[in-house]
Amino acid sequence: MRLDCEIVRTTATRAILAAWPDTVPRPDAPLRPFQDAIDALTLARACGMPEVRRPAFHAFLRDPAFWTALSADRRAIALPDDDLLRLHEARHTLQSKWRVLVLKIPGEGREELRSLCKKIDTPRGGRPRTCQAAAKDARACWRSHIIDSDMWEKGAMHPICCALDQKNVRGLE
Repeated sequence: MRLDCEIVRTTATRAILAAWPDTVPRPDAPLRPFQDAIDALTLARACGMPEVRRPAFHAFLRDPAFWTALSADRRAIALPDDDLLRLHEARHTLQSKWRVLVLKIPGEGREELRSLCKKIDTPRGGRPRTCQAAAKDARACWRSHIIDSDMWEKGAMHPICCALDQKNVRGLE
């Protein structure tokens, strides 16, 4: 089904792109049902609109219900194997990147964090702490927070959803 009439194609393209914009959804944006993403992807391919692929794939990656349905019954998901392989690879990559990102304390490696080392308080009656010791303590504290909170597990399962969660993003800036 190609849209050969220019006016019809332009109108249809605008409507589909308005419904599936190529932007990262706001953290509070509701998840779209994954069947809507399947329909959008199918329509986009049939009509020659590759710009819909990215937001549709993003919707799959973001939706825990999609992954649950996929693991329950692969045949219930009307997507080609190539798409599923791409989604699995993307999810694996995101999960790996998530683990690296979340274990790095916010600001680590930035100049302003290094300048804070000059202002380290000396414990009363104790030996002065070095910048290296303070950084080690900060990393340990941050990692304990990540593991004790639900961010570690939530992000490992659904890195996009967790990264978009406003309360978590504030801590990761």
